[in-house]
Amino acid sequence: MKKRDEIEKTLNNFLLKTITLKVNDKVLKKGKLKIFTIKQFFIKLNLEINNDIKVFEIPYPYKLHEVSTGLTFEYTLSSLCNSNTSELYYRLKTSNKSTANKMYDGFLNVLID
Repeated sequence: MKKRDEIEKTLNNFLLKTITLKVNDKVLKKGKLKIFTIKQFFIKLNLEINNDIKVFEIPYPYKLHEVSTGLTFEYTLSSLCNSNTSELYYRLKTSNKSTANKMYDGFLNVLID
């Protein structure tokens, strides 16, 4: 099964359930998943938060891990480069991180409450 199919299948199980999005144990969003779409390089999650629909857009993950409480999207540089010894890995690791995304070289946990 392809990664997109895995993500769609798993997120279908999360529909109409309250989910929490966490990066490094910091809660980014928490709400009821109403619908999701996958377009190009992003996954758009429509979350109901306090009776209002908010759209949260996350980049497509390099790797996907299913855990007992939900999903983990992996954005680590070593998973992107398939190694932590390549020249690309070194250049990315030593680049300017001041404008980096919250998920840069980390994990996003999508947990069912």
